Amino acid sequence: MEKNEQHDTFSFSKLFLRIFTDWKIFVFSILFISAVAAIICSVLLIFVKNTRDDIQFYIGIENGIKIVTKEKEYYNFLLNANGAITTPWINTGIEFKKNQNVLIRVSGNACLAAHHMMEYSFSDSLPPYPWAGPNGLEPKDEYKFERSKDTLRVKYRIANFLPCGKIIGVISDKKNGPNVQPEPSEILDIGKEFEKKIEKSGTLYLTINDNWLNEELLKNVKAEQIELDTAVYNYIKKYNYANLWFNDNIGYFIVSIRIEK
Repeated sequence: MEKNEQHDTFSFSKLFLRIFTDWKIFVFSILFISAVAAIICSVLLIFVKNTRDDIQFYIGIENGIKIVTKEKEYYNFLLNANGAITTPWINTGIEFKKNQNVLIRVSGNACLAAHHMMEYSFSDSLPPYPWAGPNGLEPKDEYKFERSKDTLRVKYRIANFLPCGKIIGVISDKKNGPNVQPEPSEILDIGKEFEKKIEKSGTLYLTINDNWLNEELLKNVKAEQIELDTAVYNYIKKYNYANLWFNDNIGYFIVSIRIEK
C-alpha cells in the first residue's frame, strides 16, 4: 500500500513538473485552460443577456419599483393615507388595458384620526378609531362609541357602502382623473387582495375610503350636524378645505400589483 501511494504521488509530481519544465506542454495547458474559461464566460454572458432581455427594472417610478417580463408586469410602491393635494385619488401612473388580468395585494396600517390618538393618549384611553388595515375598520370598531356625527359622515364618504379606511381604486381615462365621489359601479373594492379581469382601459387611482368634503356637504349640512365649531366650519367653507378628514390620517400601505399582458 505504501508503494502504491508513493507511486501515485510520484506520478502526480512528475506530471506537475513536466508542465512547468516542458514549454510545449506548458503552452498547451495554458491554451486549454483559457479555452475552457472562455466557454464558461460565454455561457454566463449569454445567460446574463437573456436574463436582462427578459426582465427589466424601472426604479424611477414614484415611491416604488416596476419590473417587466415578457408575460407580466410587477409594481411595488408605497401608498400614503392622505390622498393627493386637490383630490383624494392618488395617480399611480399604472396603465391598465381592457381584459388584462390584474392581482393587487396591499399590506400596512393607517390611523384615521391622529389628533384623537394624541388626545386620548394623555388620559390613557382608547381613541375612537383603532388603526385600520387594507380592509378598513370593522363595524364594531367604526361605531364603537355610537357617535351621531360618524353616522352622518358615512353619507359623505367616498364609497359610503364600504368600510371606513378600506383601500379602494378607480380606473379613469379622464385627463384630470376621476371625480371625488365616482359612481359606485366605478369603484374597485380592493382591500387586502383584489383579483379581476379589467373591464376598461385607463390609469389606476388609489386612496383610502374616508370623507372628502364636496359641494353638497358644504352647502347643505350645518356645522352642528357634524359637530364642528361654527367658526371652523365657516373657515372650511371659505377656503374649500376639502381634505380636512384626510389631513389627520397617518400611515402607509405597501401595494403590490401584477398585470398579465
